[in-house]
Amino acid sequence: MGRPKKSAGGQPADSVNAGAPDAGVADVGAPSAAPSWKLTEDLLKTLNQELGGLKEYVLADLRGEITSLRSKKLQLETDINRLQSHWDSLVSDRDRAQQQQWAQQFSQVMAQNLLQDLQAQLLGTDATGTERPDQRPEQRLLILREQIAGLESVLGGRSLGFVTNWAATKAPSASR
Repeated sequence: MGRPKKSAGGQPADSVNAGAPDAGVADVGAPSAAPSWKLTEDLLKTLNQELGGLKEYVLADLRGEITSLRSKKLQLETDINRLQSHWDSLVSDRDRAQQQQWAQQFSQVMAQNLLQDLQAQLLGTDATGTERPDQRPEQRLLILREQIAGLESVLGGRSLGFVTNWAATKAPSASR
């Protein structure tokens, strides 16, 4: 520390520039401040232009994303409609299959009941299986043939030959 710095002329550095403003420090009121304001205005204009360009870029990117999302939404709506149609078809098929199953079960029960009725009439028994003495085998066979003919007409002419054959095999045993 000790010794003060000297300028090129040998005088201390503080005394060389004693009356003049420092060249590195801008005086606000001095004419050299105008280029500094101009530089700030140019920077602001450039920043505004850059921000405007960035804004346009972001808006264009967002528009692209919106368009893409709308396209995906339409595709999803189409897929949903297709799946709904497929679901409706499956439900319809299921309902139809249930109805067919019910009809088949109903027809099986009806056929079984009819067969039991025919057996009872052919054998001359009542609903409990007790033999009815008031019917002779000839009467039972006549009633059975009438019922078979009626059933064949209801079924559109389809033959009930299996019932007729069964009745023929049972008739002799019932006439004992």
